[in-house]
Amino acid sequence: MTLDLMALSGVGTLMLALIFFYFPWQSFVVDQTRQRLFECRDHWFDYSRGLTSKNDKASAAALRAELNYMIRRLHEFTVPVLAYCALLYALWGHELENNATPLERLTEGFDSPAARTEARKVIHSAVLQIGFCMWRRSILAITLGTAFLVGLVLVSATLGSAKSLSTYLERSIANLAVRENRQILPR
Repeated sequence: MTLDLMALSGVGTLMLALIFFYFPWQSFVVDQTRQRLFECRDHWFDYSRGLTSKNDKASAAALRAELNYMIRRLHEFTVPVLAYCALLYALWGHELENNATPLERLTEGFDSPAARTEARKVIHSAVLQIGFCMWRRSILAITLGTAFLVGLVLVSATLGSAKSLSTYLERSIANLAVRENRQILPR
């Protein structure tokens, strides 16, 4: 096999991997995260029905609209977009009048401290889900995950069977947990 044919075969394999794995994986991750965001929005909707203050109701509607916007635009949240936004904020973000982010201002609009706390929890959960989605969609995460699995297989083959590796890992984690617990609560 010549070097040119090997390179062409490698490029063809990468293209097939993109077509048959990467793009369906992108759709799966976005759909799964949208479902989790729907659950956050539904939880907030159920919670906000009990709010009585007119200001709290208006803030709850604004927060629900923000969650709907996150759901609609989830497919646009990617690691390159995050890097671009971080760059823009680093260049011109210091010129903003108020240093609070729009999400912080949104959660501070509640009269009730309990509603404010619950709004922060819902926003935190939604942003965490979006961040996790961005990570799982990135090629870097897929590459690192594949490298980790290959490394795990190689280590298990080197150290013995996979069962002995899992026993070794369980024992190591248990010893670490006991040591950390003893530091927190000495005997």
